Amino acid sequence: MLTGETKTELLSIIDKLAELEKRENEIKQQEYDVQDRINVIRAKNLVEIAFGRDNKEKPLYPSEQVREAALVVALDKDSEYRTLRDKLRLLENKSQEILIEHNRLSDRKALSMFEAGLVAPPSPVIATHIE
Repeated sequence: MLTGETKTELLSIIDKLAELEKRENEIKQQEYDVQDRINVIRAKNLVEIAFGRDNKEKPLYPSEQVREAALVVALDKDSEYRTLRDKLRLLENKSQEILIEHNRLSDRKALSMFEAGLVAPPSPVIATHIE
């Protein structure tokens, strides 16, 4: 039986889940923007490294491994790249925190619905595997 209190709680959980999904989408958009800028910075550095020549017009970085190492060093020196990389990590952490909270609320919603008799209990086969 769905009481007024249970209905209010379920609606609140549903609203919170929707808000978390909205925040997750906003964070994903920010991540895409940051990743796009990181890709541009990486590409610019890679082009410079790939076409770098010494005074005899010989490649500065003759092998792929050396070019990759030079790219890592160049990116580490690039303050904008480092700032964006750190921002991307923070966004990924926020996204993970939202996922954890979303899972917690989803579990709470499922339990409330079960307690209100709105959903059937898990089948014995599933319960056996869980135990």
